[in-house]
Amino acid sequence: MIHPFSKREDLEELATSMAKKQVVMIGEATHGTEDFYHWRRQLTEILIFKHGFNFVGVEGDWPELHHAHLYATSSRSNSAKSAREALGHVRRWPTWMWANTEMVAFVEWLKTFNETSGKGRSVGLFGIDVYSLFDSIDSVLQTLDKLDPVMAEKARLRYSCFHPFDRDEKAYLNSLVNCPEGCRREAIDELVDVLKMRLVGAKDHENEMIFDAQQNARIIVNAENYYRTMIFGEEDSWNVRDRHMCDMMEILIGKFGKGIVWAHNTHVGDHNACEMRERGHVNIGGLMREALGKENVGLIGMSTYEGSVIASYKWSAPMVRMIVPPARPHSVDFLVKEISDAEECSQFYISFEELEANDPMYKELNQRQGQRAIGVVYNPPFEKFGNYVGSHLLDRYDAIIFIRDSKALTPLIIKPDLGEIAETYPSTF
Repeated sequence: MIHPFSKREDLEELATSMAKKQVVMIGEATHGTEDFYHWRRQLTEILIFKHGFNFVGVEGDWPELHHAHLYATSSRSNSAKSAREALGHVRRWPTWMWANTEMVAFVEWLKTFNETSGKGRSVGLFGIDVYSLFDSIDSVLQTLDKLDPVMAEKARLRYSCFHPFDRDEKAYLNSLVNCPEGCRREAIDELVDVLKMRLVGAKDHENEMIFDAQQNARIIVNAENYYRTMIFGEEDSWNVRDRHMCDMMEILIGKFGKGIVWAHNTHVGDHNACEMRERGHVNIGGLMREALGKENVGLIGMSTYEGSVIASYKWSAPMVRMIVPPARPHSVDFLVKEISDAEECSQFYISFEELEANDPMYKELNQRQGQRAIGVVYNPPFEKFGNYVGSHLLDRYDAIIFIRDSKALTPLIIKPDLGEIAETYPSTF
């Protein structure tokens, strides 16, 4: 059974089916499709407004997105006058992932909700990714300077270990070849101290600042480990990254209650139900199911058949509006398009718990097929050689949202900071 939708209210039933989950993860088949961001936003707003979800964690950097969080929660530490201004702090390539018009609309909605809900709630927005090594160092030091100058000087001495690398992750990574210990011990020691931090008679905003410093100190340790893994290969760097995101979500759930994740399908869709497991990869969707129990985790994937997308032809290259060609025959996306044609409906969702084994749709979907996955680097003519993840769809997600013809995001920042290096990121997602 399909559920067509054309307005927010059409997603009410899907939201209700997820209402009792501890965490709902909403994926995307690309990092640059407006329809995915729009409908993910609509579903998220229902979950917050009607079902008591208390925060959103996104596949982005904590320090950059913290400005949007402060704005949305009307924090005393906020300096932005609008969501657009707050999201202007998103400078790490690919900026369009979080600095786009759909994010502006969501952050403004979140601010209005927090100011008018009248329930003593303050729903936050957090980056849960691992990349922000140097930005997180800056954030820890800035916070400690305000709260405990003596502790700040001690932290500054420890983090000076990273100074010779001039904010260049690649330089630090290469240094580990000759000096394997690197700055790991200094990062861990500082995390231990920050986690112990308490202020007698601290006010609410000071406790928020301490929590922010603790999260950034944790990111520094895990980011250092992420880059270290690229040299020594004790564990795949993809796994370090997704385990970090899982840890961040567990901390946020413990502090705030029910949460929502926005990330790519490759992070959201259970790794146990696709070829990722065969490659030894895990992801946050599968890890959270293991940590919280499958019944407490809602996983929603997204799919499109054709349209347009914002991406780049290579790492740190300018963003480009590209045409997304029709999905490969015999893929998940092609199969769902066939359902779309048969039902004469261009966008809908399917809730897998409603399907019975004797349902023809169940039989069609209950087989391993490739699901298209477009990352920030994309070259449409070469799609036939990759961009598909072998998946058992009914086990990978609890539901899937399909948009037949999708359109590209509208970025806020046209000329991003291109200083990052491809070697420190996964190849596509």
